[in-house]
Amino acid sequence: MLLSRTVYARDLNEAWWRCIRETLDYGREYTISEGSYAGQKRKELEFVYVEIEKPSTRPLVPIVPGGLPAPTHIGYVEQEYLPYLMASISSGEEQYTYGEDVEYQYSKIVEMYKRGHNTNQACFSIGSRYSVDLSSPQCLRLIDTRVMNGKLVFFVYFRSWDLFGGFPVNLAAIQLMKEGMADEIGVKDGELVAMSKGLHLYDHHWQLGMAVTGALPTVDKYDALRETDSRWREAHKGSGFKPSSFLILDGEVSLERTHIHGNEASFNMYTNPGE
Repeated sequence: MLLSRTVYARDLNEAWWRCIRETLDYGREYTISEGSYAGQKRKELEFVYVEIEKPSTRPLVPIVPGGLPAPTHIGYVEQEYLPYLMASISSGEEQYTYGEDVEYQYSKIVEMYKRGHNTNQACFSIGSRYSVDLSSPQCLRLIDTRVMNGKLVFFVYFRSWDLFGGFPVNLAAIQLMKEGMADEIGVKDGELVAMSKGLHLYDHHWQLGMAVTGALPTVDKYDALRETDSRWREAHKGSGFKPSSFLILDGEVSLERTHIHGNEASFNMYTNPGE
């Protein structure tokens, strides 16, 4: 029988924390055979349903214990990631952007809701029949929507989903998109539901995940950072990716962003000092 997990959370921050614990406790460990991270290990939930009651609660990005790096920051979500989610812009280096699909459908769906709320047709489709030919196909494949009880609710599906870095960036941006759409339609902002058969933690994030959720004693948190950095460097040796670095000075962690893979945020330590 499929080992599915259900997570109920009040806000995005709680959802991230709970999903990390679920993945560490119940995730299936295996070695990746195909894709950008072939040869690397990860723990993955066989299927997860995440229901977030009040996703508009600020902050939209996770809060982590002092001395540990946050997976992202709201400035990155708003200024860099959100345009890739909603607009047909590209640097020319990506295989795809979500905005290529979302932008055209967004105005159509808004107009659909302005004509009436009782419809099941207001669904964003991501990707095409040619996505299977991409070396790294779209992870986000569906944003289904529905106005229920005067509130706009989103139902999103990811075929594969990096929990530590992708989850908080993706959901924060999708929530901002939902808030904007609700305002245009003239309804309240509602729940956010996310599903995936591939929510995972890479092995270079296992100890860091235990540290941010309190599964590791505080004295071990810098060991977790060192272990994370070491595993990342080994996994991407010769790949051309820029590994992150960190420097511990007077108990503070100075961190450096890595790279953007496609239009997914893919980080190791994620944030720069002062951000």
